[in-house]
Amino acid sequence: MFDYKITGSLLVFSMLVTLTGSVITLEDWEQLNVEQQIAIVERNVDLGGAEEALLVDMLKSEDDPQKLESTFSEKARELRIKADGASNPIKRIKYEDAAKAFEQSIERLRDLRAQENIIENKASELRNSSLSPAIIESIERTVEKLKLEYAQEAAELKLLLVQGFLALKIAEEAETVLQSKQSEVEEAKPLFSDLSLIGIVTFLAGLIGTLFGSAKLYFEYKKAKLDLEVAKARESN
Repeated sequence: MFDYKITGSLLVFSMLVTLTGSVITLEDWEQLNVEQQIAIVERNVDLGGAEEALLVDMLKSEDDPQKLESTFSEKARELRIKADGASNPIKRIKYEDAAKAFEQSIERLRDLRAQENIIENKASELRNSSLSPAIIESIERTVEKLKLEYAQEAAELKLLLVQGFLALKIAEEAETVLQSKQSEVEEAKPLFSDLSLIGIVTFLAGLIGTLFGSAKLYFEYKKAKLDLEVAKARESN
C-alpha cells in the first residue's frame, strides 16, 4: 500500500485541521486507534450531530474505499430527502448544495481509486530486473508525475467535503440565525417614547450612536432577508 492512498482516517484528519484548526499532528493521529480518533472528533468538532456522525462513519470506513463511497452515497441520499421536505427555501437550497458536494465527492473517490491502480501498476513494473536504467528512470518520472496529479485530485476532494459540511451547517442554522438577527435589530432600535424625557439634543446624540453601533447588524439582517427572497424566487422557478 502506498502512503498517498486516501483513507477515511486521513480525510477526517484533514477535516479537523480545516474546520477546527490543527488539534493534533498527522504523525500522532496515525498512532491512534479508531476509538481514540473518534474521541478527538467528539471533543473538538464544533458541528451538529449529523456532521459529527458523518465524520465518525468516515473513520469507521478506515481503508475500505467501497465503504467510504457508500458512506458519502448514503449521506447524499439523506440530504436529498431533507431538501425535498424542507419548507424553508434557504434550508432546501443548502441541503441540495451539501448533497451535490457529497455526490461529487463520490466521483472524486472513484477517480482517485483508478489513479491508485495506475500508480501501483507502474510501480510494479520497477520490480522487473531486466529493465534498463533509462527505462527505470522513465517509469520513476511517470510515477512521480502521477502522484502529483493524485495529490491535486485528493486536495479537491477535501475541498468538496469542506463545502459539503459547511453547506449542511448553514442549512441547519439558517432559520435560527435569521430569527436571532431580527431580534437583535429590534432590541437595538431607539425608543421614541423616551424623547420627552431626555430632550431633543440628547435624543439625537443617542440616535446617532445607536445607528453607528447597530448599522453592521442591521445590514447583516437586511442581507439575510434578501437571501431569503432570492431563495424563494429560485424555488418558485
